[in-house]
Amino acid sequence: MKQDSNNSKPFLYLVQSAGKLPELYNDLQSERSDVLSLTWKEKVEGAIYFPKSSWTEGRNRLYEESVKNPSYLYYIFLDDDVEFSKGSWRDFEDELLKYNPAIAVPYLAEYGSGDAFNDLRLDSQTCYYFDAMYNAFHRDVVMDGLILPYYGNFDQKSWWYSQWIVIHLANLFFPNHILQINTVWINNLKHEDYPKNNDFKPISKWFNKEVLTPRTSIFQNLFKRVAFNIRWKPLRWLIWKPRPPFPKLNSYRVPERQKRQKINVNREMWSTDLAD
Repeated sequence: MKQDSNNSKPFLYLVQSAGKLPELYNDLQSERSDVLSLTWKEKVEGAIYFPKSSWTEGRNRLYEESVKNPSYLYYIFLDDDVEFSKGSWRDFEDELLKYNPAIAVPYLAEYGSGDAFNDLRLDSQTCYYFDAMYNAFHRDVVMDGLILPYYGNFDQKSWWYSQWIVIHLANLFFPNHILQINTVWINNLKHEDYPKNNDFKPISKWFNKEVLTPRTSIFQNLFKRVAFNIRWKPLRWLIWKPRPPFPKLNSYRVPERQKRQKINVNREMWSTDLAD
């Protein structure tokens, strides 16, 4: 990765993998994009080597390196198992430049969001939940240090929890600026063996207690928007409906006052025990 503060390239790809990347990833480096990679199993020339790291730890190591250079417009985190069924890296980049979202993801058909959460007639739509394998974050979001880095205190219970926290923090601050790019479709090529847990009630309880301030009604408003919590499909559709993109905010930086009003930003005080 170039460490040039005057860099004119808008995209930096941050990729973590077991070892050498698939051939598809050779196209990541381009006239408008750079690549920074990390491996956890095999040493690869030019890549950061972080043996036996968790998914969350690997992402955070890439984040730590990427914030040294604030010149890119989008920082795009990738796993090593992306396959396109429609579109390409460049097509996704084009949509980022077109819409300028806070956060963007491609359409992942196998992601369990259900029909009520997708309107594939739209080239791009707002979304709530998004899979972690291919996430683009605007520079303002990355440098603000609010949504990222990931919270890894719960990796022993489930690697999915750190992404769950990112999703809900993102929807607290940028609910209309998280986009799913429906002109780019991806598949998940493989599924590794790692700590997984489909029970999100403990992390939801922790999030409410430790992150959301008790003096606000933010959690109730957030709960109403989380259509996964509503079992009856017609009601889900009424409460959550994908919409066309909203115009970009002047900035995605969150004022300190707003941060204090909405969440407890003292991360060191957060509980590490979901059983509490």
